[in-house]
Amino acid sequence: MSEANVPGKLILFGEHAVVYDKLGVSTSVGLYSSAAARALSQPADKYTIDLPDLNVKKEMTYDQLRKLSARFDEYCAAKDYAALVQLSKQDDILAELVLAKGVERCGMSTPIMITAKSMIPVNSGGMGSSSAIGAAMAASILSLHGNITLEDIERICYYGDTLMHGGMPSGIDSSTVTYGGYVQFRKSVGLRPLRIDTALPIVIGNTGKKAQTSKTVALVRQQREDNQHKIDRVLDEIDKTASLGLGAVQKGDLKSVGSLMDRNHTLLSSLGVSEESLDNLVNVSRSAGALGAKLTGGGGGGAMIALCSDQRQQLRVAEAMMDCGYQAIMAVTGVPGAQMRGWKNGF
Repeated sequence: MSEANVPGKLILFGEHAVVYDKLGVSTSVGLYSSAAARALSQPADKYTIDLPDLNVKKEMTYDQLRKLSARFDEYCAAKDYAALVQLSKQDDILAELVLAKGVERCGMSTPIMITAKSMIPVNSGGMGSSSAIGAAMAASILSLHGNITLEDIERICYYGDTLMHGGMPSGIDSSTVTYGGYVQFRKSVGLRPLRIDTALPIVIGNTGKKAQTSKTVALVRQQREDNQHKIDRVLDEIDKTASLGLGAVQKGDLKSVGSLMDRNHTLLSSLGVSEESLDNLVNVSRSAGALGAKLTGGGGGGAMIALCSDQRQQLRVAEAMMDCGYQAIMAVTGVPGAQMRGWKNGF
């Protein structure tokens, strides 16, 4: 049996713009997804997915996995975003695709059982729940085959993000959960780890509404097709904000980080990717003394983050969120990435 733990993630700056080769800044967060894989003894002829958090247990044949992988590849090659969005709506499809791609990568014809669970709220959005589950499953599947690398894990996790993001993932989610720590990311350049030792005092506010990442990505894409000049101006402003935010994080200038987070949220709202409960949580956080607050991730629901000056302020902001009926999580940022049982990060 092989087991893996993978952290969630938060995007500090750059959502949506990062899809269009702008700067994104993100951090891993101490909320974990885990997976365990084991080979099934013969004469088993089916691969089993067990998701106890969702009360799901499903069996698939090798041929079904092969066909799913081919179908996904066909949609991607054709840039058929509508078909990918429709496929993403199927129950448990993320786990099925990650299993299919893991089996394909290993050339594994012997059936396995994979069990996955997560402490990241289901459908939270913005915390990297699907990426963390995908990476944990990929790591546990691949390790049954032998030597693996973080690059192998990230690649299969990226397939899952491609599906869940409607065909246009930036790559920042899969990179952050796999490698951990603080990350700057630009699509044309890739991942660049950041040497930042500070744990940001952040509170995550969960709206309780299912995130709409594939829809909000499609919304921005359509707006850009309709008026590229207007949308590119907003994306360029998000890029500038992310660059300034990165510098402020590196300097430990929390006041500037908070102000730039506020600016980032305003720009994202202008793209139509925020919504009432996210805006409400942002306003509640600021009223409770947060240095800054913004949605995190795709938007349309899901989560937001509030930056605080210290732990005492974290408690005040968290209490204010909960008083309004929302879930609040005091988070630890910059944690290590994918971990195999008994192995150190980096494999």
